[in-house]
Order: sequence, then structure tokens, then C-alpha cells
Amino acid sequence: MPTKKQSSGAGSLFDFTSMPVPAAQTDSPKFPSRLAGAAAEPEKVHSVSQVNALITQALADHFSGSLRVAGEISNFSVSQRGHAYFTLKDSSAQLACVIWREALARLGTTIADGMAVVVRGSVRFYEPHGRIQLYVDDIAPQGAGALEMAYRQLCEKLKKEGLFEQGRKRQLPRLPLRVVVVTSPTGDALHDVLTTARRRFPGLHLMIYPVAVQGASAAHQIANAIRQINRHSQAIGGVDLILLVRGGGSLEDLWAFNEEIVARAMVAGHI
Repeated sequence: MPTKKQSSGAGSLFDFTSMPVPAAQTDSPKFPSRLAGAAAEPEKVHSVSQVNALITQALADHFSGSLRVAGEISNFSVSQRGHAYFTLKDSSAQLACVIWREALARLGTTIADGMAVVVRGSVRFYEPHGRIQLYVDDIAPQGAGALEMAYRQLCEKLKKEGLFEQGRKRQLPRLPLRVVVVTSPTGDALHDVLTTARRRFPGLHLMIYPVAVQGASAAHQIANAIRQINRHSQAIGGVDLILLVRGGGSLEDLWAFNEEIVARAMVAGHI
């Protein structure tokens, strides 16, 4: 009698072991793949709508969140309804993009063909036209994209807090007599301010508060200067204006002037 043992494989439940049998008996019978005369099962036929729905679902499964995509803008156009359509491309591929008018109005950036940008949006399939598109909700110039985005986000945050309301703005004195210049003591900006002031208003009393105007410590030095001038203005005979200046430079060079700590120091002061 054959003995049986439990199999560890994925085949039948039991394997049978017995005495060797002649080779002729070990051959497996050959069965045809389809019985003669049996009707073939018809292959399922999909409609175009069904295929497009499958593509939509596949994209939703794999692209559930937003993406940041870098490329060059081409074929930019705005429809009569205010929505914008463009192509985002690189050296070997292109992607159709859409940005709705509400998002376009929030950008605060002029978009034009040839711009290198970083866009953020979600990939979707537009079933009526059978087209994959990137639905964009933000566009920033490439290279400065992260800084531009950070700047707009900070502006939006401070705006919601009411820091930009018209009622908060102070009236400039018609004839300021005592002005503190906050800037680098070695930069061209200080030379330009002093030269212009002496030529146009020789009686102006200028004081200089030296700070770094770029680099890691610049924003903290500028904010501290604004606070100190406001705190000790009476001790130095009064201050009508604070003039915060520097020369030109790249966005990165000028970034200290966009830091939140500087904006809040300005709002907190009385000058």
C-alpha cells in the first residue's frame, strides 16, 4: 500500500510514495487544451467609456496626492472664462496642464512661454477627450521656486492676521528731521543715501545703525536694530524715520528683508 505524507508545497494536499513503477507508467496523459467541439469563451469587449474609467481609477490609485513638477512653459493661453491652459515640457517629454481662474488669480506672477517653473498640482485623466492633464494650483519660477513659494505663503499668513491693513499704516512726517539709517556701513547704499541727503536736505540729521544686510544673521540683526531704535528713540533725542536700505542683488541676497522676524519687528514698533 502506498504511504501518504503531508505536503509542504502548493500542489495537492497529499503526496503519495510507493514502490518504483515502470517508466512506461510514469508518463502523464496528454489532454488537449480545449475539448474538441467545445465553444471558445468570447473575449470581453470594453466600451471607450469603460476603458477611460479604468484609466481614471488607475491614476487615482497611484497619484492620490499633489506633485511638484519642473519644466518649461509653452503654448500658454487664457480662455474667455479665465482658465489657463499650457504645456509643461523638458528635453524629452511634455505634459498638458490646466489652471483654473481662481488659482491663476492667486498667483501674483506673470506667466509667459519659455519660463522655467516649478508647478504643483494633481494628475487626472480627462475622460471626454481621453487626455492626461496636470491640474495646477501653484506656479513658481524655477531656481527661486522654493523662496517664491515661502514668500507668498508668509504674505498670506501675515495678511490673514491683518498686518497689511490700511489702517495700520503710519503717516510719514512731512518734513523728517532725524533719521536712522539701518544698513551695512561698508555698502554702496549708505554712500548713496548720505550723498543724496546732503545735496537735497543739508539740515537732515542722519544716524547710522550698522547691520549685516545678507547672510544667515542678517534678518536677526535687522530686526534687533528696529527694536532697539524704537526702544531708545527718546534717549537719542527722538527719531522721525527709520530708513532700511541696501544695494541690489539676487533674490537670495535680498532674502533677509523678507523674513517674518523683520516684518513683525516693524509692526511692533511705533516709528
